[in-house]
Amino acid sequence: MKGPTTLAVTTAGRVGAAIIANGAEHAATTTEQALRGALRCVRDALTAAHIGIEDIELVAVCTGPGSFTGLRIGVALAKSIAQARELPLVGVSSYDVVDEEDARYPRIALVEGKRDFYYARIIDDRSATPQVVSGSSEELDAILSRGPRNLADVSAAEQALRIARIARGRAASGGGTGGWQAVEIDYGGRPNAVVNWERRRLEQERGGAANASNLKRR
Repeated sequence: MKGPTTLAVTTAGRVGAAIIANGAEHAATTTEQALRGALRCVRDALTAAHIGIEDIELVAVCTGPGSFTGLRIGVALAKSIAQARELPLVGVSSYDVVDEEDARYPRIALVEGKRDFYYARIIDDRSATPQVVSGSSEELDAILSRGPRNLADVSAAEQALRIARIARGRAASGGGTGGWQAVEIDYGGRPNAVVNWERRRLEQERGGAANASNLKRR
């Protein structure tokens, strides 16, 4: 499909990047974590496509759910490239990566966040409103028994290529593209870092209140 030269980045789980340019698809992956590997994958994909960053016309990135740290790094990288080049940026959900080109119903897309904690999007039929649930494997036992499609079963190269294809399709239809500011991460829930910070703050406030009360009694 003819369309803009597209760079896609994925760091929701496995790390990879892809280029679709001049009718060809190129992908690069790494076993390294996002901090060390994401930019390297972008460079390797550009090299494989025999183009430079100045040739990119559209940027796409997986927005999650998935790895909290990985998503932050991947989205920041994609935003930096889009901002520096003044290019449109498309955010693609992990669920859409799993479900790409799947016409079957019901559709259940499964994404693992932290260890033994999953996010699942369920679409029962074409007219149904998607439902998103999360929990441990035990809590989602009924859903897991229905044989969901799992992001972990899709290679990093294929994830990145699907993100690029989805982004090009949205660009062609005139929707789903925007500036880098519009793309937000879907953590699937409140990140552990935020929850822990709020808990510590509450404990500090309670401790301060208790100390103040003791001083008054004296």
